[in-house]
Amino acid sequence: GTRPRIITQKSQQEEHAIMIELIKEWNASGIEPKQICIVARTAKLLENAKQYLAGNGISTYEIKNTNVDDEMLGGVRVATMHRVKGIEFDCVIVIDVNEGIVPLDSMMQTASDAIHRKDLEYAERSLLYVAITRAKKNVVVLTSGNKSMFLN
Repeated sequence: GTRPRIITQKSQQEEHAIMIELIKEWNASGIEPKQICIVARTAKLLENAKQYLAGNGISTYEIKNTNVDDEMLGGVRVATMHRVKGIEFDCVIVIDVNEGIVPLDSMMQTASDAIHRKDLEYAERSLLYVAITRAKKNVVVLTSGNKSMFLN
């Protein structure tokens, strides 16, 4: 596919508005909702996105550890970075790639020394890589506020 497009907004709500625009644009070009996946670092961020999508009339199907991606069911796919490993979509939107989220502050604070910190940083960078490489055609990374150090 194409290189990831990085879009920086002022707020999460503006990120979500872009997310809606992209979904509508891709749907209009013939891409089915089930071939689009919204990916977030945490379940809480994913829940925020699901609520925004629902409020804008877009149905979703959450891929969780307890269920597989049932291709018979419609809806834009939503999943955490951990859950999308091994699954591909035509289009992927990775949301909230912000400082403190990617890498996740709470994860990085567990580092006992510089070497452990580097290992955690590598793991967090790998999660973002996995999310981005799930896209076969288009990938958009959304960020607001201070973007992740991985986007520099």
